[in-house]
Amino acid sequence: MVLVAIGFGLQHITFAPTLLWSIGFIIAFFLWGLGASIIYSRQRRLTSLILAHYLSNVMVTLAVLVLVTLQ
Repeated sequence: MVLVAIGFGLQHITFAPTLLWSIGFIIAFFLWGLGASIIYSRQRRLTSLILAHYLSNVMVTLAVLVLVTLQ
């Protein structure tokens, strides 16, 4: 689970706008990946994780669109 979470964290580093933010992104996505791994190991179902991933992507996209629009 830890290796999967590390991979998930490193995979999302490209979304960080700066080098300093990349550290936070690695940590945040590592924790998200670890939590997702634990949930999958208990449920053995991907449906809830796919939905959670989709909703988190939508929320981040909306937040970015709002911030860009306000500038």
